[in-house]
Amino acid sequence: RKAIDRRQQLEDKKDHYEATVYTKGAILADKMYDKLLSKGWVDSTEVRDSAGNIVFYLAESNNLITKIGDQIHEYIISSRRSGDSKGISMNFVQFTRMDFYKSLIPFNKSLVNPIGDQAFMYYDYELSGSYYEGNQKFYKIKLIPRRTAEPVFFGNIYIADETFDLKQVDLFTLGKNAAAEFIDTIHIKQATRWISGYEKQVPLNQTVSFTGGLLGIKVFGYFIGFYNNVNVLAKNAKLPDDRTLIEFAPGSTKKSESYWDTLRPISLTVAEKNDYQQRDSIAILMETKSYLDSIDRKHNKFKLKNYGSFKIRRHCS
Repeated sequence: RKAIDRRQQLEDKKDHYEATVYTKGAILADKMYDKLLSKGWVDSTEVRDSAGNIVFYLAESNNLITKIGDQIHEYIISSRRSGDSKGISMNFVQFTRMDFYKSLIPFNKSLVNPIGDQAFMYYDYELSGSYYEGNQKFYKIKLIPRRTAEPVFFGNIYIADETFDLKQVDLFTLGKNAAAEFIDTIHIKQATRWISGYEKQVPLNQTVSFTGGLLGIKVFGYFIGFYNNVNVLAKNAKLPDDRTLIEFAPGSTKKSESYWDTLRPISLTVAEKNDYQQRDSIAILMETKSYLDSIDRKHNKFKLKNYGSFKIRRHCS
């Protein structure tokens, strides 16, 4: 109850900070290569890993976010996307960040925050243990939903002793709980930290992962964010232009491989590294003059039923 009271005290305090956020997002078909190949949806050249997973989306970015109240402005410092020579990622913090200072967590159907205003109507709690970070003690508390078909979370929350601040969450829910069609499970892990001179805790890192499927194709994915260089702004700070919420810096998609190797807080997996190497090589090939000419010739050829094949000739003056 004291954690709920503490959240209510802080909910109305307006955010006013900026930070850089490294993001990585991926969506994969789960061991689906053989099945997709049998349906003719991919061919033998499709990039996949040793387990037969096909990466639909893999991207990274480094975003400078400015959060004023409920609004977030994102300035994309750097961005890359596997197999896309333009390098435009869609890893936007404002679309994936979970705010546990709010009483409800928005999905298709909003889920009840375990320390939200209505929490006692949806959850029972069980103390599972405790641990220390330095001199600060934290309690691990297990959630026990009263009705498992309701818009609830399952898992654990971690509460600071004495202050009763929410330190971190390790939660999951089912797609049916959130009215998220085609989603089986959603898993949220978030850790926060205190910043000197700031009333609330700010995110340290967050991972949102999911499993699901459509048309018999099983998929899974994740979006992670690591927060750094947090700078507290004046309480009366405003966004420079509240009509522009996302913008890319000049040259943001042209960063070198060594830049990304230095930036990453965690290394790429072997599968991610291979996907970048293979798809980026294919993307470069597809922009060569010889490849474009071959595609041009292919598109200039058409067939008329029962009359064989014809080819359009281009005449040069």
